[in-house]
Amino acid sequence: GLNKVFLGVVWISGIQRRLTFKNVLFPFKLVVSLFRSMAILNSFKPDVVIGTGGFASGPLLQVAAMKGVPTLIQEQNSFPGITNKLLAKKANAICVAYENLERFFPKDKMILTGNPVRQDLLLQANKSDANAYFNLDESKKTVLVLGGSLGARRINQLIEKELDFLLNQNIQIIWQCGKLYF
Repeated sequence: GLNKVFLGVVWISGIQRRLTFKNVLFPFKLVVSLFRSMAILNSFKPDVVIGTGGFASGPLLQVAAMKGVPTLIQEQNSFPGITNKLLAKKANAICVAYENLERFFPKDKMILTGNPVRQDLLLQANKSDANAYFNLDESKKTVLVLGGSLGARRINQLIEKELDFLLNQNIQIIWQCGKLYF
């Protein structure tokens, strides 16, 4: 129910690459998150815990592994993040999107699953239809720029700054800037 949703919040953040006040708080946040994760697991009693990477999944998967709850990591990138690399030794299974990740994860735990994609995102269009829809020149290469549904500020800033340069390279761009930056 709703109590389990609200209970499921952990107070954690990533480590900054430079010395900041946020890094000073990190050990305290980690301890609090580990205790909250214990409370979540004791209350919810899951059969399995799945993490999709990122610092937010770290404490819960760590505690689940310590309690003997089966854990699964889903790594969608070709270069795993710190959290998944740290949790890999204790995970029961690691679903990967790419081959040849043995340098990061134990080979016997890896399952090649690819990247999950919602069925409604799959298009049944050919290249000519797509070129016509987007009014593209078939003789030019097309670059697709994605920054997520809300947009990625730095990607958008870079594309905006270098747009004239890019267009002078005989390419065309489909730029998904996100609703925050439209």
